[in-house]
Amino acid sequence: MKEHTCIFCLGSNTDSSVNIPFARKLIEEYFGNVTFGKSMTTHPINLENKSVFINQLGFFRTNLQIDNINREFKNIEHTCGRQAQDKQNEIVKIDIDLLAFDNKPIKNKELSFPFITEGMKEIKELIRKKSFLNKE
Repeated sequence: MKEHTCIFCLGSNTDSSVNIPFARKLIEEYFGNVTFGKSMTTHPINLENKSVFINQLGFFRTNLQIDNINREFKNIEHTCGRQAQDKQNEIVKIDIDLLAFDNKPIKNKELSFPFITEGMKEIKELIRKKSFLNKE
């Protein structure tokens, strides 16, 4: 079975100090060896709600396909308390987006956001370092 590289982003504008660590824990439990970049405080994009976001990128390798990964991300969002009606109120308890799968962009619009661009550089450097360390 082929192993896939996945880069994703976590975001929260509500109880971020609880929701981001809880989502991280669930992601690590499900996907195993996950590497996270630094947390970033960002301003909302295209929202009336001006609550700041905490965003964080991460990556992992898996044998799962995109549909299975996205399904698990939705399960984790639900476990963290995300509800359908929150979207209309611009409450983001947790949002988890798969950004790239085997270096192919999934969320093109999000990839242009400055914090994603910065986070992607950091994640790619972490992947490079991790690959180098695994060769030693």
